[in-house]
Amino acid sequence: MLVKNLGQTRLMLLDSIKELTDKQLNQKQSSEKWSISQVLFHLYTTEKEIALLIFNSLNSGSKKIAERDLSILVENSVKNMTTNEPPEEYITKNELIGLLEESRFQYVQAIFNEVHAHVLLEKSVEHPEFGWISSQDLLEFIWHHEKGYIKQIEEIKQGLN
Repeated sequence: MLVKNLGQTRLMLLDSIKELTDKQLNQKQSSEKWSISQVLFHLYTTEKEIALLIFNSLNSGSKKIAERDLSILVENSVKNMTTNEPPEEYITKNELIGLLEESRFQYVQAIFNEVHAHVLLEKSVEHPEFGWISSQDLLEFIWHHEKGYIKQIEEIKQGLN
């Protein structure tokens, strides 16, 4: 189910930007708000960092912990966009899609190639914002997080020229 959710959410994300130009992706509504390009870059860096945290947990003596309610974590992460501050630079759609493919296939897919899903439930990692969380929940967080930002992208699109 996790792989399916990751795939479906990524398709929704790509669908939400398919009609946008590079200029629209990089357009900011105000200096305090992110452009769609910055949102996508944030998703890339978050996914990559989560995958690296999980890889580190697989080699450590981490323990099994109770599963967590991800909805609260996602809501807080989308509201508080202070971590993983994306660059201000102009990034093309092709570059952004390439980064998203890199984080998904080079990092997240590598986890599934390394371990069985049941092992992810047995391992935990200390996340800088969430505290101790199971590797399984952290992987689940990726698609929930992405889904939350798809809503934000739709809001940004409303204000584009």
